[in-house]
Amino acid sequence: MGMRYIFIIMSLMLVIGCQQSEEENFPVYNSQNSVDWSGKYFGVLPCADCEGIETEIELFSDLTFIRSMKYLGKSEITFADEGKFSWNEKGNKIILKSEKANFKDNFFVGENILIQLDKNGDRIKGNLSQHYILKKK
Repeated sequence: MGMRYIFIIMSLMLVIGCQQSEEENFPVYNSQNSVDWSGKYFGVLPCADCEGIETEIELFSDLTFIRSMKYLGKSEITFADEGKFSWNEKGNKIILKSEKANFKDNFFVGENILIQLDKNGDRIKGNLSQHYILKKK
């Protein structure tokens, strides 16, 4: 009877040890480490008081960005800003932080797309949700 308990305990230790080493050996794939995310993204984002915001964001591998925005039907002036961005813990969203203006914008990073998120970092829902996408050039 004592040998049976020792065998069960040894088996459990072996299974637990194998599970831990398997988890450590397999990398976690996410947008940050498996998508070619650096480059220029372009699109026209929805605007409450204009025809749309023509937006271009360039992401650089040193975690900096340059963004330009033109408010269509309102002004011919292109606004530009730059700053740094950081990844969330899951490695699938970035947070842009402007050096000129006091703002933080959240984007989901996918294969050749950036999807603008709300202030809480969630997908924007509703009729205009598909218009919050910037595509890689």
